[in-house]
Amino acid sequence: MINRGRVMSATYTRELSRIKATQKAYEYRHYGRPVKFLEFEDWFNWTINKIRSRGAKVEIFCKVVFITWPGQDMTAFTLVDFEQEYKIYRNGRRATT
Repeated sequence: MINRGRVMSATYTRELSRIKATQKAYEYRHYGRPVKFLEFEDWFNWTINKIRSRGAKVEIFCKVVFITWPGQDMTAFTLVDFEQEYKIYRNGRRATT
């Protein structure tokens, strides 16, 4: 003899899990996944590494970042410039990946 209460409970739980997964998929599809923003220092290091990986030479000296692209003149940015870009990133206007 099968315990019907236990079988129904497992079936019901499985159905609730399926519904929840469907709802989550809909949420991600229409509204995107939740975003975990980086702290400024991590974001800054990530940005510098990304610039270096694209072939630029980066030097940091006294809160000034010098970026030299191959065949171009050196460009200087202050940390204030990077902090303003970070604020734009935190507001969600620009993605990092």
